[in-house]
Amino acid sequence: MDIAFAKDNEKEFLKIAEKLGIELKFAAKAKQGYKVDNKIISNNGSRKNFESKTIGLFYDLENHNERDFIHQRNSGLNQVHAKIAHDKEKIIAFNFSTILNSTPERRALILGRMRQNVKLCRKYKVKMFIGTFASNPYELRGEYELKAFGYFLGMNSKEIKESLAL
Repeated sequence: MDIAFAKDNEKEFLKIAEKLGIELKFAAKAKQGYKVDNKIISNNGSRKNFESKTIGLFYDLENHNERDFIHQRNSGLNQVHAKIAHDKEKIIAFNFSTILNSTPERRALILGRMRQNVKLCRKYKVKMFIGTFASNPYELRGEYELKAFGYFLGMNSKEIKESLAL
């Protein structure tokens, strides 16, 4: 499986993935017969990426500079992407480090987009993941802080428990 993300800095992502042990999880799946690549796709989640068989995790979908629509947020995830993600068993991840390192105005915008993504994931039963994605030790947070972050995004306790267990 690959990991798709919306940042252009691949070196930073590799450090984060190493800290999280993502490679170890995918290596365990490789032993079970899954094909594992180390390719990283660095763009917003396009339909082509959601339909790909090798990409398993999308994060930072809401972290872009495009303007929101009149009646809804431009959150990087829509109903078509959510339906495909459910059918292909993709995971949508929410990055706490993005919230931590943004300005107050930008933080409000990103949190609103994340809340919309949670609603879409719940409606289409897409798996969710909450992670710190810390780039330095000061950005690390404990389990209770991540649970509180999940509650703030609108997840219920069952969804939070499943998202932290991945």
